Amino acid sequence: MKKITLEYAHSLGYDSTAEHYFHQRNPHLIQCTNDFYQCTFYDADGSPFQAKPDFYHPELQCWIEFKCHRLNNRETKQSSDYAYNQQAPHKETRKGLDFLRLEVGWNHSLHKQAKVQSSLRAMGKRMIVVFEDGTKMGHSVKKMKQQGLEWIFESDLA
Repeated sequence: MKKITLEYAHSLGYDSTAEHYFHQRNPHLIQCTNDFYQCTFYDADGSPFQAKPDFYHPELQCWIEFKCHRLNNRETKQSSDYAYNQQAPHKETRKGLDFLRLEVGWNHSLHKQAKVQSSLRAMGKRMIVVFEDGTKMGHSVKKMKQQGLEWIFESDLA
């Protein structure tokens, strides 16, 4: 596969190069570039937030949230934003900022993904989190189980 830049991936509507490569490996999925869920979600503090899936799987009739890094444990959007704003000025490289988003960003929060998934489930809809094969999960597996998060590795998607 030809190596692509983040800017190129963004120009095609992907959030990351990993997401672009995931779609190349799974071309049967429908990309959800700007297709936000038609509802508002609320974090543990009751603060509203919007969310959008990465892909739709027509055969499984479910949305897919793709991740290539374990989820962080931020419980609210505000605590996530605060942690990011406190640490971001001390990071000098773009790579450092991207890693910081994984570590504390709300989009990479276990609690956000669990809230979106459980809310959709209550409406009769399904969303699963798909992790790239080889993602180091650490203690995340136990935490995801405690939150009732439905997830799989990419190789299990087939």
